Amino acid sequence: MPFLYTFLSVLLLLPCTFAYKMVLFVPNMANSQVIFNSRVAETLAKAGHDVTMVMISAMDDFDSGDVKIMKEVKGMYNTQVVK
Repeated sequence: MPFLYTFLSVLLLLPCTFAYKMVLFVPNMANSQVIFNSRVAETLAKAGHDVTMVMISAMDDFDSGDVKIMKEVKGMYNTQVVK
């Protein structure tokens, strides 16, 4: 009987485990940090999750345009620098 309750509980919880919406806050100070976090975001997107990367830039003139990010990963850029 306990096996039946466990089995039914797993069947009820199964639809809740498919995909999530995730946000990655990425410090945009060096390309290595952006590359690492983009790989994490791409892996999560390939697994079926909805991933958004928020790039937080501490410098006005930093350019991370040479880093390629999959089209499945959404990107948001915060370029406001607090002085």
